[in-house]
Amino acid sequence: GCGINGLIRRLKDMRFSVGNCRFEISFWFAAVVCLWLFMDTSGTFLAGICAAFFHEAGHIAAILLCRRRIISIRLSVFGAEIRQDSNANESLKRDIAVSLAGPLMNLLLFLIFWGFSGNPLFPFAIANLALALANLVPAEPLDGGQALYSFLCLHINENTALRLLEWVSFFSLIPLGICGFLLVFRSVYNFSLLFFSIYGVFYLVLKRREALRNF
Repeated sequence: GCGINGLIRRLKDMRFSVGNCRFEISFWFAAVVCLWLFMDTSGTFLAGICAAFFHEAGHIAAILLCRRRIISIRLSVFGAEIRQDSNANESLKRDIAVSLAGPLMNLLLFLIFWGFSGNPLFPFAIANLALALANLVPAEPLDGGQALYSFLCLHINENTALRLLEWVSFFSLIPLGICGFLLVFRSVYNFSLLFFSIYGVFYLVLKRREALRNF
């Protein structure tokens, strides 16, 4: 019994360390990735996974260039979460640079591979462009929202910046949701943009409920 329970705990979340950095891969993340790779006959999902890898590599490179220590990296169905050890007195401009490093890496790769229209790498270029544009939306918890929050904190106090970011996030997700519905009707099967918008709205609602509970 103990052996089975221990195996289940290990399968639930895979954890290991590289140096002083702790890595954690959720079971559902691995399951979803394996399922999509199995079903993906066009190679589109594989191109997206590769684009996501370089996206996070851009964040990591920016963190290291800012001389910050990476504490942990967690991969879940909601994306990658990178925890860093940063000084509270550090410049907020560095926070903006770290937030935008991922999308900028994707845009750079898109520009490099865009000319290969007759090449198998063309889907990789499109995946990089889509990932960059999605993360530049000024909504939580996306990179664009985090960069906007740091920018607002340069000019106004933290509480006001948080409230303003919530409103900007909400009104940024509404047109995305409308476009998501239109995309579903036009493509019949592409729910990606719609799910993306719904996830953002649920994130804002849950964050607001948690804030009210802790008030």
